[in-house]
Amino acid sequence: MALSREEAKARRKSHGSFPSRDVDLKTALEIFSWNSYRFARSTEALGEEAITELLAALAKDHPHEPRALFLQTAVDRTQLKATWRAAVNALKRFEAQYGWGSKEKRAQLAAIAKDPRLVAGAQAAAVGAAHLRNEFLAVLALDGSDESMDALLPHFARAAKDPAQLDVLSRLVTYARKTEALTALLDDVAKRRSERIVGSPVLALGKRLGLVKSDTFRASLRAESVEQDAVAFAITFDNTKPEAFRVGVFNRRKTTEFDSLGLQRDDFKLGACGLDELPAWLATAEQKLSVKWNRASVSVKYLRGGAVQVFTDWLLGPSLRND
Repeated sequence: MALSREEAKARRKSHGSFPSRDVDLKTALEIFSWNSYRFARSTEALGEEAITELLAALAKDHPHEPRALFLQTAVDRTQLKATWRAAVNALKRFEAQYGWGSKEKRAQLAAIAKDPRLVAGAQAAAVGAAHLRNEFLAVLALDGSDESMDALLPHFARAAKDPAQLDVLSRLVTYARKTEALTALLDDVAKRRSERIVGSPVLALGKRLGLVKSDTFRASLRAESVEQDAVAFAITFDNTKPEAFRVGVFNRRKTTEFDSLGLQRDDFKLGACGLDELPAWLATAEQKLSVKWNRASVSVKYLRGGAVQVFTDWLLGPSLRND
């Protein structure tokens, strides 16, 4: 049976498919929270009154959201329809699923960087938000103007205290305009990131255990408890990451999770620990949870041969083997 227009409209909305003529303000804000692609497709043909209402609602409901900040500046109130369409489609391009250094990604970001209003929008997003998609920063790196450098500088300054920011900024080399100032900043980022990687306690541990001879140590171990209602743990080491190790203990209901940067969740009330305390922490977790880690269930990734035994024995202790 053919659907009525209202039924068809309701079905489109239930699947997140909204021609612009179907979108009311509440729906547009809902789609904004989902993803930029649907938001752009659903709002690019809005009329001037609807655009004005939506911009006001975004400013009220999402005052610090990078995409909302971008739209507030990228849209020219004297040319609402044309600049709105360009701005929301730029958001769609920011989230396009192309590889970071691909020809397609470069072409899309370069096109945005050639539009002064869109560049101004990216500058506003970078100034107003501490964390935003790399694509916003890449547009500023492509532009390379004094205004874009001013917008980028707080992110470089933040990297002095936030090691994760070094990884974000290092990716800008792919798109950076070859200016003296930007080149110097990126060279400093590369130097500090290299020092972090080489000086990582995780790398020192790998060398101390005789598991690595290069400047990279990566290992992952997962195991379950022997009990029927199993508790499991997973630990990952990677000295190239700002969170150089991650630890998780979990079952179907609870999770304790932390990394080298801090505790994220602690349903089991186990707390966190440093790298060298991990073996003792796992032993304490056994006692507090009244479980026994099952050596037969151990799965190790990124290591080979005898290195697997050495790593497992360090973490769980040879005396814990299941015979």
